[in-house]
Order: sequence, then C-alpha cells, then structure tokens
Amino acid sequence: MRLAIAGLFFVMFAIAAQAFAGQHGMREKDGNDWISWGPVTKLAFVEGFKSGSDYVIRNNDGLANFPLPERYDVSRAESVQREFYNVCKLPGSQKDVTFSAGDVVLLIARGKTERKKVMLDLSMADYSAERIVDGIDSFYNDHYDLRDIKIQDAVYYVRKRLERAPAEELKRILNYLKSGKEPDWLTVYDEKGKVKRLITFP
Repeated sequence: MRLAIAGLFFVMFAIAAQAFAGQHGMREKDGNDWISWGPVTKLAFVEGFKSGSDYVIRNNDGLANFPLPERYDVSRAESVQREFYNVCKLPGSQKDVTFSAGDVVLLIARGKTERKKVMLDLSMADYSAERIVDGIDSFYNDHYDLRDIKIQDAVYYVRKRLERAPAEELKRILNYLKSGKEPDWLTVYDEKGKVKRLITFP
C-alpha cells in the first residue's frame, strides 16, 4: 500500500515537474538520471509511470458519453470511413457529399475503437514494476551510448523486449532512438522499395 501511494505521489511529482520543465527549459529525465537513482526511487518511478499511463488509457476519450450504436457493424464502419476519407481528398464541388446521422455515429464508433486499441497497446499492466526496473537497468548499464535516451522511451523499449519482439525490430527501434527519432528507422520496405509496414513504437 505504501509503495502504491509512493508511486502515485511520484507520478504526480513527475507530471508537475514536466510542466515546470516545459516552462523553464529543463530537460526530461534520461539514463544519466536513472543510473544515479537508488532502487526505491527507480521502483517508485516505474510504479508511478504505470499508474499514470493506465489513468491516461482509461480517461483519454472525450467522447465517452457519445451515444454509440447498440450493434457495431465493423465492415460497414470501414466502408463509411473509406468513403469519408475519399471525399476529403476530392477537390471542389465533388466534396458536396452528405453522410447520414447513422454514418456519423459509425465514423465516431470506428474512431473510438481504433483509439482504444492504440491506447491499450501502451499499457504496462501485464508486467511487474520489478521486471521493468531490471530491464531499464540492463538497457542503460550494458550500453553507455544509450544514456541520452529518455527514460519513458527506455520503458517502452523494455516492454517490446518483454513482448519478445524480433531482434531486427528491436535493433531498428534502438537506431530510431539513437538517431533522434528519425521515422525512417521504423519503416520496413519490401524488395522493390515500397513501404511494407511500420514498426509501432511505443
């Protein structure tokens, strides 16, 4: 219980510190800060990080009270979304296309569904704080050249490792972080040079 309270306090402190940093030009915490902390501080940080991210995941939807359809037709929602995006790309008078109230509800339901999936992919709930701390310790202690990487990025890299992401994917994520987050490192091309997929991070 005390650790949970300490974690909550720490995340509130971290949020306040981040806001202060934004106003006063202070930097975000990185590996140099991490290795200077003791075990209790590291555990409190991760517990706070987990609590904070779970709170954001649960409370990120500004459309929580929007009336959604009782039956959600996935294929119809995808069709309406494609039509909507195609209309948005068309110039001039061709944009004079209307959508029914039902179509609008489906579009919003589709957006909520996609957003929920993305947000759940950010959850750290499946992993104990101790395992995450061990992973971050390994991340910074084994690689001196990674200590400029921000702690929040290290957390999600560790999550990828715990998920047993392929070695090539982990390597590309490391290059992405070391390069200052150049997006091309997360782009996977086919043999013809066309975009095949994007590596999700975090």
